[in-house]
Amino acid sequence: MLEHPEKVIGRNELIAAGWPSKDNVSARTVDVHISQLRKLLHQNCASAFILTVRLAGYALRKRRGEHPGRLADGR
Repeated sequence: MLEHPEKVIGRNELIAAGWPSKDNVSARTVDVHISQLRKLLHQNCASAFILTVRLAGYALRKRRGEHPGRLADGR
């Protein structure tokens, strides 16, 4: 995501990049890790957030004028 900000990356692509063995890794595993990354970004980076793109995956986005304590997707 850092290498290609704004690009939507699917769960399968994230699994291939993050878990080469792919043993016991599911879409839910990715969701849990994305949730943890969102929390860290929220605490440490006021300029970016991770957007969920329904039925497609996730994308790293820059904030555009949103309140710094709130993610662009309303959280």
